[in-house]
Amino acid sequence: MFSKEVYKKQNGSLFVILSLITSLLFLLLIVIIVMPGQITYPTFLEKFADFLSMFIGCLCVVGFVGFPLSLCLYKGMKNLYVNSKLGIDDNKVYYIQQTEAVWTIFGRSTEYKTYNVIDIKSFNISKRWIKIYGNIEKETIYNKRKSGKENVEVVKIARAFDTDEKIINFLNKNK
Repeated sequence: MFSKEVYKKQNGSLFVILSLITSLLFLLLIVIIVMPGQITYPTFLEKFADFLSMFIGCLCVVGFVGFPLSLCLYKGMKNLYVNSKLGIDDNKVYYIQQTEAVWTIFGRSTEYKTYNVIDIKSFNISKRWIKIYGNIEKETIYNKRKSGKENVEVVKIARAFDTDEKIINFLNKNK
């Protein structure tokens, strides 16, 4: 199941860092705009007036676009992982990944991709992802209608689940 703590430390850490950086730049922009008369600038900065105005323009873009965008990305990816599942069943890794969730006029439209790892050739574990290479069966389920199964060679699993450590231990045992 999805774990908010694991997501913040692993897969969502990039979005957390981006939101912190953009929020600090946004606060700097507010300080520069609100308090222009109370800040005394050194005289040598007058030579760089054009550069400073361009810098403030970049702060505006980062503050007004980057900060909300990073928060939306964090929340959007989290919402997809909340309905995804990762686990081990009959000594096989399975991953049910929600790839789309959209509200339409007819109701909620969802798409899931189900991965069943049949044979593990190799794996790669990074801070954000667990990539498993081997014989993997993939099936797409769109609005409860299943498509045909196909074989793929790799599955990329987000590090956002409380079963991450069990999966990593299982992969290390079955090298």
